[in-house]
Formats: sequence, structure tokens, C-alpha cells
Amino acid sequence: MDNRIETGFPAECRRCGTCCEKGGPTLHVQDRELVESGALPLRLLVTIRKGEFVREPEGGNLVRADSEMIKLKGVGTGWCCTLFDPSENRCSDYDRRPSECRAMACWDTSEIRRVMTLPYLHRRDLLAGVEGLWDLIEDHEQRCSIQRVAGHAESIRNGSEKTGGNLMKM
Repeated sequence: MDNRIETGFPAECRRCGTCCEKGGPTLHVQDRELVESGALPLRLLVTIRKGEFVREPEGGNLVRADSEMIKLKGVGTGWCCTLFDPSENRCSDYDRRPSECRAMACWDTSEIRRVMTLPYLHRRDLLAGVEGLWDLIEDHEQRCSIQRVAGHAESIRNGSEKTGGNLMKM
């Protein structure tokens, strides 16, 4: 039996690495246990704050993130997933991969599209119980929000030297 569907792609992973090379997955609430158990160590994660520029998954256009996201870090000059092992062309921790990775099937994108609509995992989900840490993060967000940084950067482009000092204080 031919294992292909309408797209012409085989209905199984070909281990080409394309999905991993295009970026580390965004973590969702259901991935919390992977972080809390240490399967995904904090050192492998990065936070994209609300308002930071991100690439749209489909078109690749730069847009501002409409909410916070925690992602697996990228490596190299691109955003290749930190868990991707290029010598083996596969995930180095396949059995404990995040929900977006488990849902990914290049021959049928319906499941990954569904998973991408689920609530994102946020720093607050992971850190709110740590005494005083969440207060520190909220204080930093108020003083150094993406919107404030962008405003100062715009003022610098317009020639305001005073704003540069304010940006440096942040």
C-alpha cells in the first residue's frame, strides 16, 4: 500500500529535520510537567515577551508577539531547535519532546495547527510560587517593557540624547 496522501508526502516522518531547523517549539500549558520534571531544563528555554518581534509560522513575516511565549532556544545563526541533533538528523530527546513537536506532521498539519491554538506556558506558570521572584519579574517588566524600550529607541533615532541615557539606565 502506498503510504502517501494528497500532499505527495509520505504519511510518516522522513527525519529530514526541516521542522526542527525552522525553530524551537513554543511551549504550551500541557508542557509544564516537562519543565518542572527537568526533562526540559530552564537553561534550554527562552522567553519571548509580549511585544517582541517574532516570525509568523506560515509566512515568515515579522510581527509583534501578542502574548508572552516560552520557547526552546535556537542555536546557530538561525533558530534551529536546541534539541536537534544534525549529525543524526533527529531530536536528541525524542521521547520527551514538547506538544508542538509531537503534533508536527508535515503531511498533515491539522494537529499542529490545533495545538498552536492552545494556551501558552508563561513564566508565571513556572515561577509564581518562588518567594519574591515573581515580584522581581513584574518590576522588571514595568521598568523595561518592550513598549518602553521601543519608545526610547525611536527617540534615539530621532536624535534625543537624553533618551539614550534613560535607555541605558533600564
